Amino acid sequence: MKVSWSPSRYIEASYQSVIRYGGSVIGRDTRLSPLWSIVREASVSYLLFPIELNLSASYYHNDVNSNQSAGAFFAHVSFRLKQGGWQFEAFAMNLFNRRQYPYAEYSSLNSYTSRINIRGRELLIAAKYKF
Repeated sequence: MKVSWSPSRYIEASYQSVIRYGGSVIGRDTRLSPLWSIVREASVSYLLFPIELNLSASYYHNDVNSNQSAGAFFAHVSFRLKQGGWQFEAFAMNLFNRRQYPYAEYSSLNSYTSRINIRGRELLIAAKYKF
């Protein structure tokens, strides 16, 4: 599901969600508990030339079993200023400085979690000139 909304010509907002829910059946008598897998993303943009500001957030949730889940929340911000031939940009990614991303893997017989090391908080500043 995706929803986009522009309450004015200067502001844009969007929300997207992907939700999966499912279980497995093995033979006639064995049923594995249904598990959730959810991805939610939201963003808000302010566009008033020459300034553009964008805030975004993502949340990832995976059930491992009926009693355990893995999740991660990320937030990012960006700023852009255009003036004449100049364009100045600043990006900050992973604002909460998460160092690992937990995730779940599923098969018909089992499930498990693992973690991936990811880059911490980053800041990028750029200046561009268009001839």
